[in-house]
Amino acid sequence: MRRLLIADMSEDSVGLLVSAFHKEYEIAVCRSGDALADALQTFHPDVMILDLMMPVLDGFEAMQRSRELLPPVILALSTSSADYVIYKAMELGVGHLLIRPFTIRSVREHLGKMVWLAEHPEYHHVTPLSIAQRHMDTLGFVPGREGYQQLRLAISILSQDLAMSMSKELYPAVCQRVGGGDPRTVEHNIRALIKEAWDRRDPELWKSYLPQCLDRAPANREFLFRLALLVEKEMEQQIRPKPFSHEQ
Repeated sequence: MRRLLIADMSEDSVGLLVSAFHKEYEIAVCRSGDALADALQTFHPDVMILDLMMPVLDGFEAMQRSRELLPPVILALSTSSADYVIYKAMELGVGHLLIRPFTIRSVREHLGKMVWLAEHPEYHHVTPLSIAQRHMDTLGFVPGREGYQQLRLAISILSQDLAMSMSKELYPAVCQRVGGGDPRTVEHNIRALIKEAWDRRDPELWKSYLPQCLDRAPANREFLFRLALLVEKEMEQQIRPKPFSHEQ
């Protein structure tokens, strides 16, 4: 039987999760961030449900302190869907962030994906950032150039919310993610980087990505949306838990 560690301060939440999953998993419970390392060392979970707002140490700090002990993938619970929460969680290895209030059906669906990923380590490195970087490198973008990391972040962020407004939400989100800056500068840096890569492009390769831009460099919006759409589709394909059934 797979081992599930539930790290959550809420008695109601823990009771609900234990009641729902005790027939499918061997379960241990941890109620505070400072106790997480001990729970990980003694229980050795295959997968973990983690409350990011635990007392004493929040989930982020608890994960940082216990990084070497963490299971391969984590399903995190949060009351906030702010960009900085999502991307900090992603950096620390959270496989999915589930916003409270949640349903058992949604937990079961995403926990299934986490278990599948835990059993397929070849996919652990696949993140929106890594997929975005692979496409950028394929198209000839040069790592280390001004704006490279901003472009990579922008594609990754947009892939999580394709309806996001470029100027009003995306560029400020990039600034927030890197700890400051001017959204207009981010927009300018990304535009310059796209133009530079376009000038050195392989015409057939770029045509396969952006067939509508044969004689002109793509605008930021066109390029970002196209790459974000590719990232979104690849992430969905990577984590679709085809081999997993919670009845196993």
